[in-house]
Amino acid sequence: MNQSIQAKRKDGELVKLTLKRLTFEDIDQIMALQDEIVEGLEDKQLYVPSDREEIQSHFSTEGVLLGYVTEENELVALAIYLKRGYSPSNYGYDVGLEGEELLKVGQVDTVLVKADYRGNNLQYRMCSLLEEIAKEKQTPILCATASPYNTFSVNNFLKLGYEVKKDKLKYGGLRRYILMKSLPMVTSGRPENATISPAVMLSHG
Repeated sequence: MNQSIQAKRKDGELVKLTLKRLTFEDIDQIMALQDEIVEGLEDKQLYVPSDREEIQSHFSTEGVLLGYVTEENELVALAIYLKRGYSPSNYGYDVGLEGEELLKVGQVDTVLVKADYRGNNLQYRMCSLLEEIAKEKQTPILCATASPYNTFSVNNFLKLGYEVKKDKLKYGGLRRYILMKSLPMVTSGRPENATISPAVMLSHG
């Protein structure tokens, strides 16, 4: 997990960023980063922020929170992986999954990058890292949501191999794409592509 990269800050300065798994002790920085991102959005509908209590709850569930930090420990990027099980907030429901299929779903809940560090492929990198976490946890399906008007995020998900499965209203009436990707699982030493039951694919493809 101790992975470092060189990133170019908006002012042209090269900065060493180190990947770390975030803990409860990082909650203030997580909230500050989210507040900064929301404040900088011209269109506030592009991102729906989580409250402190919700983010805190991720540390006591199966959530994994990753961040890139500077050498001064400034959090500049955040990614959150969740498994929701049978919770109504599982994106699997949005694409028509039912029963035990829902237990196969992990989700990219949040990916945020500080404005000064955009242009370094951090969103793409972090989504790729969440895929590796999902594979480690034997989770064959990843889902995410993105605003159709956030073309940068949508294009990143498409480059990663996600497909838009639904276009629907969520989060109090905001338009969102529900994106999904099947991940190759390793069984008995050989990879097997995750599959979803044909009935589900036919009715919601």
